[in-house]
Amino acid sequence: MSGSRGRSRGRGAGTVELRGQLLPVKDLALDTGGSDGDSDGPNDSDPEFLDADEIEGGARQVRSWRVQRTKVLIKTEDSQEYIVNGPFVLDDPWWTVTVRVKPLQSQNYATEPPSYELHDGSLGKGSNLPLFLHKCGVTGPVSKDFMDWLPRYPPVSFSTLMELASDFKLEENKNILPYLEKNSFAAFTFLALQIPLVLKYLPKLLPSKIRSLFVVDANYQKSFEEPPHSILCEIEVMLANDPWKLGFGMIMFQELHLCGCEATWESFLQCEDLLKKIPPLKMNALIIYSEIKKRCMELGDVYVELSELTTAVTNAQDMSTEGAWEALQFLKEHGIVVMEQQKIFLYSWYWYEVSIADYIQKIILRNSWNFDIDDIFGNDACAEKNPDNQDTLHSQTAAHPADAGEGSGEKVTEPKPSTQLDADQKEAAKKILANPVTVISGKGGCGKTTVVSLVFKSVMEKENNEIAQACKALEEDIGVSDEWFCDDKTPSSNHKNLIRVLLTAPTGKAASLLKKKTGLPAATLHQVTCSYSNWRKLNSDEIKWKFSNVEALVVDEASLVSVRIFSAVLKLLYTHGKLAKLVILGDVRQLPSIEPGNMLADTFTFLSSLNWAIELRTNHRAESQIIVDNATRISNRSSVEFDTFVHIDGMKSSEMPSEDSKFILVSLADDVDLSTAILALLKSGPGLEDDKHSQFIAFRRKDCLLINELCCKHYSDHTMKDSRSKYDFRCGDKVCCTKNAYVKDLLSRLGNCSKDSQEDPSSGIVTISQPQLDEAKLPLEARNGIEDDDRLCNGEIFFITDVSRFYYTQ
Repeated sequence: MSGSRGRSRGRGAGTVELRGQLLPVKDLALDTGGSDGDSDGPNDSDPEFLDADEIEGGARQVRSWRVQRTKVLIKTEDSQEYIVNGPFVLDDPWWTVTVRVKPLQSQNYATEPPSYELHDGSLGKGSNLPLFLHKCGVTGPVSKDFMDWLPRYPPVSFSTLMELASDFKLEENKNILPYLEKNSFAAFTFLALQIPLVLKYLPKLLPSKIRSLFVVDANYQKSFEEPPHSILCEIEVMLANDPWKLGFGMIMFQELHLCGCEATWESFLQCEDLLKKIPPLKMNALIIYSEIKKRCMELGDVYVELSELTTAVTNAQDMSTEGAWEALQFLKEHGIVVMEQQKIFLYSWYWYEVSIADYIQKIILRNSWNFDIDDIFGNDACAEKNPDNQDTLHSQTAAHPADAGEGSGEKVTEPKPSTQLDADQKEAAKKILANPVTVISGKGGCGKTTVVSLVFKSVMEKENNEIAQACKALEEDIGVSDEWFCDDKTPSSNHKNLIRVLLTAPTGKAASLLKKKTGLPAATLHQVTCSYSNWRKLNSDEIKWKFSNVEALVVDEASLVSVRIFSAVLKLLYTHGKLAKLVILGDVRQLPSIEPGNMLADTFTFLSSLNWAIELRTNHRAESQIIVDNATRISNRSSVEFDTFVHIDGMKSSEMPSEDSKFILVSLADDVDLSTAILALLKSGPGLEDDKHSQFIAFRRKDCLLINELCCKHYSDHTMKDSRSKYDFRCGDKVCCTKNAYVKDLLSRLGNCSKDSQEDPSSGIVTISQPQLDEAKLPLEARNGIEDDDRLCNGEIFFITDVSRFYYTQ
């Protein structure tokens, strides 16, 4: 094996390139001491998204994974060994890696993903063959007999192993071929000899997709219409002939039917020899495409001005004006950009906005629910609110029953609708009832969701009463079928599978709050698209899509919603549902989605000309006014205002502000670290008296760990981990959900764990609940009547109420 260690050339100061064989590593714990503590995170999948066209087209989806940083030992040709900390998805000793690293003390930290090579003869070196057989599932006497049977010469190689396994079967009447033929790990390793370019370049070009493409598990394999390994062969051909195609997701979808596989221009720059294969025209196209994406993300627009784009690329990229024009024409011909009125749009974003406009128009033309507000709220609905009788609906207790306080014991009774709405809210209710599309803007506390809840609950109650009366009238007829008989309390239109009004939000936490506030079905926008994708895979005419009866869609927190997912949800609910009414809620003054486009502001501006949009101006949560005001200042890029100021000095006790303070500026003395400041706040800071109402937010992993440790000791009187460095969860501990999950899936997983507990006494169950919402307690143990859409959401806070043999994996 050849090996080298050379200096970097323009790839980062102080870096070196290591090339050598991976050696078996034991007990090398991950150490992030050379970083700021923000490691790559858990070895877990990132959320995925397919737009409506991709779902309808049956696109093949490759999951993204955050590859955990691990330690490996690299032995170079000169027999030097180096410990390297980096994102190694392959770490077996038959791989040769090339990686650029930055030396730091006794370790080296990878500055970019590694490249891999597989040498045919590396299998017969040392203990590689027994290890390979073990990873393929060949263990015990079969493995020993095979090793004893093997001839000494020539050495075993990957290219001869299958033939030797066949001979072993014939001679010894034993069979290890099924282990090698059906094991995905073995299949990929044997394939590796045929895809050297993939092993060399793909980890750099598509780092988040490597685990899915290389380390294939059974569930992932089922998601493809053909074996994933054939995809790698297709990518190998593409790398050999047209590597530039990997830089355009549109072309990858058209030719390989893959979604989400698009290499960035920056990743191409890490493959210097690959760039030599790319013609100047295609290289210019990649550069311009990268510049368009960069500007759209920075500015939040779905287009860039043609003149600004050409000036930017010709000045910064040493590209001629003629070369830029030729590259733009190339992008246009391949359907990657759209040129319109001296503006350059990315094709997908352009059609997302066109699709939104198209389906809003279709919703307007479709017959919708049209009711008079007097029919729903009574004749006094438009009466002015008594100024002496403040709007009790929007007090802290009435507007948000969940916030009434734990153990209050008081039943929240909502007043009649006619006395609850201010003038703007009544006007908003009118628009919802009368118009097929309505946009309601307003800051937090203006009662947007309250209006929506009252309107649709009243509409459905009115319809249910009419259905019940009609059924009762028919009950007196002779010979009426049993299906006409109904109970007043359970009208037929209330069937749990018949979702007519769907509330959605961009995040699981927001959707969960919507459901608890309104009592109406709620989901994330992502759940709608995933639900349809899963339903299509069933390929059954007997099973209806979960959202096929949705007639009214409410989108909350719309300022955070991208045009991409909004267009997909509109198309699916209109085409495969009965969508006829759309209500969009949000704050037009909030910052828009991090993706290009500003869906809320654009639709609000357009529908205002039709008088189908309104802004609620009254804040009904007086205690949150300073929060609202500061949110406005932040959106206007102005400095926030504080109630009071506190200085924490480690040498003396600091005087803390009163409970009435909402925005407190905390300054630290030069010699005060974060732990000292947190302890001082926990001791006497306002609002931190108990863990049920307090919360810290930090932005770095090491800060979160420090805060958790201090709070666990302060509130629960124990450390986070035991003497064996295992997490020590106890009753009363406050925990945060960090991943969306259905309760039924967790119950199934815990059921499997309970089976294993007979063999492993350390496994078990943790029961958690949310005490502030009695009706929403979700213990992770078998309970009757669990619904499929009961869901734990990322960001939700729970308290452990019972512990019995805890099962934990990291």
